[in-house]
Amino acid sequence: MINVKELRHMTIPEIMRTLKIQDKVTVDLEKLGRNLGVSVLPLNLEDVQINGKEVICAFVTNERGSKCIFYSKDTLDSNELLARVVIAQAFARLITTGADGFIITRGFKLSDREKMLVYEMLMPEHQVRMVLRKLNVPTTYILAEIFQVPTTFVTHRLKAMNITEQIGGYNF
Repeated sequence: MINVKELRHMTIPEIMRTLKIQDKVTVDLEKLGRNLGVSVLPLNLEDVQINGKEVICAFVTNERGSKCIFYSKDTLDSNELLARVVIAQAFARLITTGADGFIITRGFKLSDREKMLVYEMLMPEHQVRMVLRKLNVPTTYILAEIFQVPTTFVTHRLKAMNITEQIGGYNF
């Protein structure tokens, strides 16, 4: 099992190499959880709010040191791809902060480091560029299917990578 606190000060490429979580083109979130000793479970958070904002995910560590990410069950039921992003965001927050507990509400903002870690977990830059070279007519829809993320996530990732190629649903 990997000590999360050791990851906090590593660069994102070092984190990715240390975690050994790559599965084909995207991260295996189940394997990531095992490597970090973190369970990931759905929970009915439908009526849970903080400061009027809906709670979509919570990370907790109990008194025995067991760690768990609880994500909003209705998020998964309505959109499995969005649930993957939310879970990856929770892992990124855990890895970058080393916190023993935190809550993620709808509309929360990731730090730049957390955002880049989520991008690398779900759409690693080298994999995105490789896939784009292989596709005759790339679209955000096809990339979303390949990387198992929502099309809006694909758009944000391509923008962060400063992609200038013609991609349907992104820049043409």
